[in-house]
Amino acid sequence: MKNRFSPILLSCCFAFLGSPFAQDVEQDTIAKAPKIEVIGKVAIVEGQFVNSSYTHLDNGQTNKPYIRNNMGYRSWLNNEYAQIGLKITQNSHFSAIVSPQIKLWDDTWDWLTMSQNGSSGNPFIQHMTVSFADAEGIACFGNKETFALNAAVGVMPFKYDQDAKNLGEYLFRTGEHPAYIQTSFDYPYATMTGFHLNAEILSNLSLNVLFTQETQIIPINDWSLSFLAGYKVPNFLDIGAGIMFDRLVKIAGKLDEPDFKDNNAPSDTFYNSTGDRQTLKWGGTKIMGRISLDPKGIFPPGVSGIFGKEDGKIYAEAAILGLNSFTAYTKAKDSLGQIIPGQYVVDSNMNFYSDIKQRIPIMAGFNIPTFKLLDYLSVEVEWFGWPYSPSLYNYQNLVYTVPEPIIPVVSSPSGVTQKVL
Repeated sequence: MKNRFSPILLSCCFAFLGSPFAQDVEQDTIAKAPKIEVIGKVAIVEGQFVNSSYTHLDNGQTNKPYIRNNMGYRSWLNNEYAQIGLKITQNSHFSAIVSPQIKLWDDTWDWLTMSQNGSSGNPFIQHMTVSFADAEGIACFGNKETFALNAAVGVMPFKYDQDAKNLGEYLFRTGEHPAYIQTSFDYPYATMTGFHLNAEILSNLSLNVLFTQETQIIPINDWSLSFLAGYKVPNFLDIGAGIMFDRLVKIAGKLDEPDFKDNNAPSDTFYNSTGDRQTLKWGGTKIMGRISLDPKGIFPPGVSGIFGKEDGKIYAEAAILGLNSFTAYTKAKDSLGQIIPGQYVVDSNMNFYSDIKQRIPIMAGFNIPTFKLLDYLSVEVEWFGWPYSPSLYNYQNLVYTVPEPIIPVVSSPSGVTQKVL
């Protein structure tokens, strides 16, 4: 068995084995016991599909699985969360957090469809998932007013846009092939596994470097490198930008990069203009830009004082999901349908990644003033130019859109051919 590195295990070592060093730099903490805090939350999310453009083919008929207006049916959503954990603070430099989360959820698929096809889901069973919402070791040095350096390792919730409530956070909640977006209601975070280094300079400039491992989307274990920067003008402007080299280090190697033969090409391959075979690969380069404007910053104190802290903020974010575009070609044919040797034409049936504008999601939000009655009341909208299903799980009728890892075929001692991952 290959030796594998565990960021979670290292987080424990990082937080607690670092204590002797902390004692050297802060002598007044030697006699103090660690501070232990119990943290947690409980949440219930309820909702219902109002409308949907997603369609599904049922018994030869096109239906909207989440909405059947002719039957008075609209799928209901129910998620329940419970999270409890410990935050252990050794001193002002070292701390650790361990916080598991339990989620209860029901299938949102059309019950009528599920009753006809048991493999689609089970409307009578509530599902449960258990995961780490936070499990990290943290080290902090310096003064945030001048220069502060923070380092963390483990499983950590990460959020770079403090104003986004549901949409956005595109750098870490999207993919390139296919161009999908993951959005969770009232949870605008990405759960990252790996290393995070943060520098705060003069309370205005924030710099972040993350080296993270993919643990949720197959193929797992690939490593990505990300850089983010943000700058604030207090009480008025907050801007930021970032770049992510998604799956920069591929752990599975060639399993992530499909092989092919002309006579038996998998569905993720296509011809280029010269007739060479190309493949779609997992990962790519994503970039992000964001802005938040607080008009209260230019109001006279007597006027701005009647508003809540978040009232009136306007914010937006945009990203490019994959900088590289691909134009697919097919073998040219004459008027009789015969292939013309050496000639290739654009294949309109396979050009899913030829237009970069289709891979740019944009969100915008506004905090409606409540004059301190509520913490915030937000309205958010999103536009995404991807003309197909923006989901990793619903490809609809797309065929040549998703990288397909190699499944090696081997022969067992009994002579039976088997596929292994």
